[in-house]
Amino acid sequence: MGIKLHGDGIQKKQINNANAFGISVSYNRVMEVKHFMARAVVNQFVSDGIVLPTNTLRKIFITFDVDNLDSHSQGNFSQKEFHGTVISVTNHLSWDNLGIKRPCIILDPTGASVPQLPDTYSVVQPAELPSHDVFVPRTPNHGKCCR
Repeated sequence: MGIKLHGDGIQKKQINNANAFGISVSYNRVMEVKHFMARAVVNQFVSDGIVLPTNTLRKIFITFDVDNLDSHSQGNFSQKEFHGTVISVTNHLSWDNLGIKRPCIILDPTGASVPQLPDTYSVVQPAELPSHDVFVPRTPNHGKCCR
């Protein structure tokens, strides 16, 4: 119950109140289990050599959709802005290939350190298009499709 409450954004004090009533584990235990899960997921990434959601199937075609996310909570000049990137992964199943489930992650409460992923997983170099001298090649049917 505590992990569900925490996932729904419930605060530490409320989780500890639920613990006092006997309907949840303590907030500290919730955080401990979340750390176990994080270590197990990163270990899976290191083992696979790629970062994918844990429910992505193997031996099938997958696509990634990347989109820019901008949110202004109170208009154009808001102090409360959010800018980010959304990445969605889609499994493409077929009637003759339903994919293979990945093994379940295994929580290891004895491990104390978190395995490190390479910087390439979290550090993205900035890129920009040049504002001048942009070359756009002509197509063989240039101008004929729109007349």
